[in-house]
Amino acid sequence: MRCKKCDYPLWTIAARACPECGEPFKPSDFEFRRGAVKFCCPHCRQEYYGTSALGHLEPREFDCVRCGTHVELDEMVLEPADAVGLDSQAMRDGKSNPWIDREGRNVVSAWFRGASMLLSTPTDFGSSLPASTPMGNAVGFCAIGVAILAFVSLLCASPLLALMIGTAGAGPGAGAFLSTLLLSVAQPIAITLVLVPVAACIAHAILLVSGGTEHGFGRTMQAMLYAEGATSLLAVIPCLGYLSRIWWVVMVALLLTSMQRVSGVRAACAAVPTVILPLLVFFAFVLTPILGVGTAMSGGAGPGVVGTIQVSGESFAGSLAQDADLSDYVWPATPLDCVADGNGSGEALLELVAPEGTALGIGSALRSDIVFGASNENVRAAAKELAAKLPPNDAPFRIGNAVFTYRGIPKAAFDTGQVHQLWLIVAFPADPAEPIRAFTDGLTEEIDPAMFDSRMAAQNALRAAAGLPPLPSLQTLPDLRGVQ
Repeated sequence: MRCKKCDYPLWTIAARACPECGEPFKPSDFEFRRGAVKFCCPHCRQEYYGTSALGHLEPREFDCVRCGTHVELDEMVLEPADAVGLDSQAMRDGKSNPWIDREGRNVVSAWFRGASMLLSTPTDFGSSLPASTPMGNAVGFCAIGVAILAFVSLLCASPLLALMIGTAGAGPGAGAFLSTLLLSVAQPIAITLVLVPVAACIAHAILLVSGGTEHGFGRTMQAMLYAEGATSLLAVIPCLGYLSRIWWVVMVALLLTSMQRVSGVRAACAAVPTVILPLLVFFAFVLTPILGVGTAMSGGAGPGVVGTIQVSGESFAGSLAQDADLSDYVWPATPLDCVADGNGSGEALLELVAPEGTALGIGSALRSDIVFGASNENVRAAAKELAAKLPPNDAPFRIGNAVFTYRGIPKAAFDTGQVHQLWLIVAFPADPAEPIRAFTDGLTEEIDPAMFDSRMAAQNALRAAAGLPPLPSLQTLPDLRGVQ
């Protein structure tokens, strides 16, 4: 359920106006699947389920069975019944994902249904794919497609090899043909293992530079893997071999629009460069290290850093709130947990911690671990180490240039919309003269250092209204990376 003006998610919001753009809304403006939405009493949180053809309450108004208050459909606070907050599973017009929602089908049947949906309507496939879907599902889907392509290549060439050996003997010609056969089988595997991850890195980097993404790198990687798996079905047809790569680019662009919630233009700009992937791989592996050394030697963060920090802060603050929303309003213990859950971008976190690019990692997790952080065990281990260093009583804590103040914000703050006013992250610049940036769920406040104390007082007043303790002096908090 999203705002019809700005597409902001409206789940769990008690106010009848979008907190992002102020557009009024009513639950009765939307249609749901029967039983897929919890209609919660705004007074006592008693849950009811919609049973009408539109997924609405029947009757529309009644006395609450718990608190006795007379309530009406449009007063209710709505949540998806499965508690994952996904429009595609609750909205009446949402499409089921045949690969994820197998409904008793075997893996092979589910794969072919999923591939068919990807090839015909990639946007529907992407929008029906839950954000919490493990990377293993995409890897498995791609592996099946690549295995089919490798098997068909072997099946088609084996009779020719047998005929050559039978007529001419196992001479040099047969050996050369065998080598070609093995190469044709290994090619799709090599593309998947090498070129697909590189393509994902390039596409995700373009999305980050052009305005950020709703989810981390793992989501982009999933789009690449699902597209690669489905493309294998086209590649087995000889006349479609080259055309399948063009359709792969189209699929990737359409998947990115729905899975990362970016515009079609940005998605296309991220997908099209993969057509010239070998050249891009050369630049990535040969020129990037040289340019990186030049940047490090020149010193300074450069004029683009401030804008990057704002994009990273907005992205990661939203990811923290989303992680809490998906976990029944339990905030992630540390930012690394948010990355490991697949909700937060590792690149955005590293940019907040050290925008000058000097962060080699956080704790025992290396930079590469964090960038590819979804379900990464090293990131999980580092998160546990970091959690052991956290101050008591949900107090704020500092990692590098960023202070995280989200701990302890209650569920009621989501219901009242206060989560859009309370600071979740405060980013301090390397240059004390530069503005300080405070990030809420959806908003960025740029603060002159001379005005920071007065803004802190105003923020503490908001925290007191939400039942939270005041923030201490954030500038003097110790960096947890140096705490033993």
